[in-house]
Amino acid sequence: MARTLRGDWHVKGKLTADGMPVDIGTSIEAAPTASQVLLRFAAHKPLKIKADSSLVKALAGVAATAQTDLSLQKVLAADPAGVGTEFAVLRFAAAGKVATLTSATETTLAVGDQLLIVAPAYADDTLAKIAVTIRALPN
Repeated sequence: MARTLRGDWHVKGKLTADGMPVDIGTSIEAAPTASQVLLRFAAHKPLKIKADSSLVKALAGVAATAQTDLSLQKVLAADPAGVGTEFAVLRFAAAGKVATLTSATETTLAVGDQLLIVAPAYADDTLAKIAVTIRALPN
């Protein structure tokens, strides 16, 4: 059965795809290796990643043995093969399955900038079945 909306509808401002948030997600089944890049996302429009834990969710199906930090990094469009600059950390506590966002600073991504999620240099052999979603807002 088709439903219709009746009445007067008023939209203030412009509603465009450029004004919509972007959910960036990844999942990793096996335990990450040392310094493994778990996500590489290229910004297709100007975005802002706020230092707000309500906009980031990271879960693990298999908990880490020790505290494990995943690094959120920005790579500039001018140097796409360059090294990322860390702007936040997703921290899984020992035996924890839910990460907390720590050491976060609001970051903007210009078109062509990259967002990386990088495993620690000393990877935990047990942390696995990781899912991460980051909501980026229009900038």
